[in-house]
Amino acid sequence: MRCLIAIMDYSDYLKFLHSLEFFRRYKQRSFELLRLHDALSILDVGCGLGEDVLAMATRVRPRGKVTGIDESRSFLEQARARLSDQDDNIEFVLGDALHLPYEEATFDRCRVDRTLLHLSDPARALSGMARVLRRGGWMLAFDADWETLTFSSRNRERARRVAHLLCDTWPSGWIGRYLYGYFKACGLIDIEVHPQTLVITELELADKVFDLYWSINRAREINLISSAEANELFEELRGCDEAGTFFCSYTGFMVVGQKP
Repeated sequence: MRCLIAIMDYSDYLKFLHSLEFFRRYKQRSFELLRLHDALSILDVGCGLGEDVLAMATRVRPRGKVTGIDESRSFLEQARARLSDQDDNIEFVLGDALHLPYEEATFDRCRVDRTLLHLSDPARALSGMARVLRRGGWMLAFDADWETLTFSSRNRERARRVAHLLCDTWPSGWIGRYLYGYFKACGLIDIEVHPQTLVITELELADKVFDLYWSINRAREINLISSAEANELFEELRGCDEAGTFFCSYTGFMVVGQKP
């Protein structure tokens, strides 16, 4: 699958997103909603480069432990390279979100952040997380619903075609709207949904985050829009940016629930 990254490799893209205030803010909120404290055992599914694992580890020391699992050897190598002698309560494991290698009731907290959209069966991943969660423990997921993507355009139909293409690039582009139901299906209680909307008013930044230019060019390549329509849209976006009226947004959903 072609990830929505045209100007940098995916690890650099993750670092770039982590530098943005929106992502730092919602991650901090996720730690608060998980009610982190000393002595907890935490599983972070799809941990990527491990930034969130390191952040949570500081909150559960000295007796707690955080395990990050990811299917990318490259990501895990980079994550382990960041560890210091003080990070003895951290473990990085090569593994598949759909086949978690743990017994039932192993962890006090389970968390997954922007990983489910990559999976063809995200409900199975969440079910596995609920299985390894202890009674009384909390599970949290954050992911966007890519159908919520908006960007400046006077031509609704053309903009919709490009936005729908970008959404459908992901195996589970609608995951945001399903999280609440999946949590219910896992038998979790006290479920809360916290929408998080990212607003960008600079075209260059929006292109870095959402790969808008690639999406427009791809729509042209597969005849969703004509070359003339693509060129008009490029001109329109640049015109809005120069006029200071460019607008782009999407909404993610942070869902947390407890295992009874």
